[in-house]
Amino acid sequence: MNESTIVQTRIPADRFLLAETMARGPDLVYEAEPFVLSDSDLFPYLWVRNHTDVDFEVHAEGDPTVRAVERLAAFDHEILYRVHWNRHGGVGAAVEAIVDEPSAVLQASGRDGEWEVKLRFDSKAAASAFHDACAATDVRLHISQVHREDGPRTSQWSLTTGQRQALVTALEMGYFDVPRGATAEEVSDALGISDAALSQRLRRATTNLVSNTITIGGPTGVGHPDAAADERAGGS
Repeated sequence: MNESTIVQTRIPADRFLLAETMARGPDLVYEAEPFVLSDSDLFPYLWVRNHTDVDFEVHAEGDPTVRAVERLAAFDHEILYRVHWNRHGGVGAAVEAIVDEPSAVLQASGRDGEWEVKLRFDSKAAASAFHDACAATDVRLHISQVHREDGPRTSQWSLTTGQRQALVTALEMGYFDVPRGATAEEVSDALGISDAALSQRLRRATTNLVSNTITIGGPTGVGHPDAAADERAGGS
């Protein structure tokens, strides 16, 4: 059976998307909504942050990776665009390498000439083929994480199994209620770990959830493996 594999990597914008746009507007931050890339389309929806009214539209003019942009919604600090990419001849080699393998883009955020991308491949072999295709076209990847899917909908948020278990147990026992329905000691006893280990797991889990769901262009996958961190915290 193939095992779904998660790869988190940084990719230079000149081998991916929007390199010229980023150079013209270095303060802008971009985040693509999750999407399965295909020969017919790339991720169509792009959030742009730190904008003035028309920054992205102006900077994107003449960018070889973009055919057209369409503004869909505007808020105080973010604008949502529908981007029509120049699929043939414009996008970077890393995009082609992703499209060629069975994969989904779980996250993609860009700024300062670089993209932070989290990908799910159908198998470890597909992830390896992506890496090899990038190497063959001189795309320099800076891979920070490679791991198999280790739980229901946790890998895309960089939650470990232990972090998810700590969050769910704390929630079910009423630890987050006001007033609390359970103490930290009761939750840690239920998990079989120390109070300090529980505290560290909840902090790391919260950081990962916020970084991977609310912020744009923020860090992903922070936090130590649970076993090592729990040992330092005096837990098991």
